[in-house]
Amino acid sequence: MILKKILCVVKKTELERYKVYSKKSLPPSIKKWLNLGHKNHLTFLTKFKAIASKYGLPITYVTTNQVKDIHSKYDMIITLGGDGAFILATKYFRKTPLLGFNSNSHKHPKQGSIGALTSGNISNLEKRLKQLKEGKFKIVPLSSLSIKINSKLINIPVVNEIYLGNKNPYRSSDLTIIHDKKEERFNCSGIIVSTFTGSTAWYKNGGGKPFKEDEFALLIREPNKDRKPTLTQMILKEKEKLTIYPNSPDHIISVDSREEIVPLKTFDKIEINYSTCNLIEVVKF
Repeated sequence: MILKKILCVVKKTELERYKVYSKKSLPPSIKKWLNLGHKNHLTFLTKFKAIASKYGLPITYVTTNQVKDIHSKYDMIITLGGDGAFILATKYFRKTPLLGFNSNSHKHPKQGSIGALTSGNISNLEKRLKQLKEGKFKIVPLSSLSIKINSKLINIPVVNEIYLGNKNPYRSSDLTIIHDKKEERFNCSGIIVSTFTGSTAWYKNGGGKPFKEDEFALLIREPNKDRKPTLTQMILKEKEKLTIYPNSPDHIISVDSREEIVPLKTFDKIEINYSTCNLIEVVKF
């Protein structure tokens, strides 16, 4: 594949956002990691541009704030940042291959950005850009999920997970879950339905068990033990389906922790299953 037009989406750092939105004084430790993350990102961006220019890659640069105004077609979308920049790109570029670079990676788990969705970082940057130039990469689809509300398909790409629960995190979610003719009611802190890609993200941190690429998984967050729940998580095959009913008002669906939410009404019928349609495509090496 010859790349003729590449769009590179560059994140705004936490320090840049802090300067715009906040005038609060901060403890020295927070200032330190804000400044370090900003410095690492700028160093990475400078090096990225230099190497991309060296290999003659046809790249146009925009910030995450400008993405919504892009209407041209590109052969590939590259994100420089972390998982947030990558997730943002999936919203606007569903039919264009995506490649994420972690601009603030660090070998210590308490520092830098995790960047689970990214394929490049400062240590392999030149190698990855050379592979792009030489066409030594492949494009593969990510596993995804489909969502129907009252039989109507919701056109939102799911990279990591679906959250369904009360819009107020301090309030209990009242949900009925149906699977394979088995029905159970839960009072809980909401549920997570995870793709394979998301199996190392929120789902894992919530205590979810590993599963295979052609599966998806349900995790019930903090179920009320007084109701004696018979399950707290479930791994489903690609042909299986979950049906969920919110039994009270103020429930929502959130996909990949985006700001946009889907409000639900009491007793709306939500169906979630493995999807092979309208998949996000990513670059692999």
